[in-house]
Amino acid sequence: MEKDMENRIRRALTEDEPVSEQAADRMVLLARMQWNTQDFRKRIGFMDLLLSQLWFAGWKMWVFELIIAAAPTLLIIQYAKLHVITPVKAAFSLSCLAVGISMLWIVFIYRSSYYRMMEIEAVSYFSIKRLLLSRILILFVGELAVITGISIVTSAYLAFGFRNGMAYMLFFLGVCGNGILFMLRTTETGRVCRYFLTYGILLFIVLLLLFRFLPQFFYEELQTWIALGSFILFGYYIYQGFLIGKQRERTTYA
Repeated sequence: MEKDMENRIRRALTEDEPVSEQAADRMVLLARMQWNTQDFRKRIGFMDLLLSQLWFAGWKMWVFELIIAAAPTLLIIQYAKLHVITPVKAAFSLSCLAVGISMLWIVFIYRSSYYRMMEIEAVSYFSIKRLLLSRILILFVGELAVITGISIVTSAYLAFGFRNGMAYMLFFLGVCGNGILFMLRTTETGRVCRYFLTYGILLFIVLLLLFRFLPQFFYEELQTWIALGSFILFGYYIYQGFLIGKQRERTTYA
């Protein structure tokens, strides 16, 4: 049927005599029929995109995070068996570990932004920023599970309870998560990795300065305030994710 309409349109266009109004109307009608019979791909929504990313790439990201996080965790445990680690040192070590694991996001974000994920963008309603948001959310969930496991394991070897370890690790996970979402929301995607790497280096420097000059920050007495700060940071993280998800941006193929 499509071939027949194509031939009829071709014949109408190649007629020598002037095109009458009736022929023009017939041509428009045939073109409209051809358009209506095309099979257009249905664009997916954000939740479908997130679930597809979770199924095809999420588990790989989580395994990668787990493998990378296992090495420093084992080093901390081995060191704790040979030396006494004070609560301040334990809080400092776990905070640095949380920031270090967050820096792994650069690997996946750089790859996605470098190739711009055109094949996914072509079938979704979303720009590269919201596509990167889906990757960041998956990595964030994976890191939550990883730091929970680290806190459980290390609490048996460090003079530091599970709740204390979780409080500090969640706090700096929230700091890193909000930092990268703020950069994704306010800067060009090509610069996010560079800015986030600089941000992570500055966080390490701040942690070292706190450990050296203000160790009171890592005292157990501040656990309640650190936990409260973690909840605030997580609330702001959700808010920033909502803002990015609601942004109206023109995609490459839209």
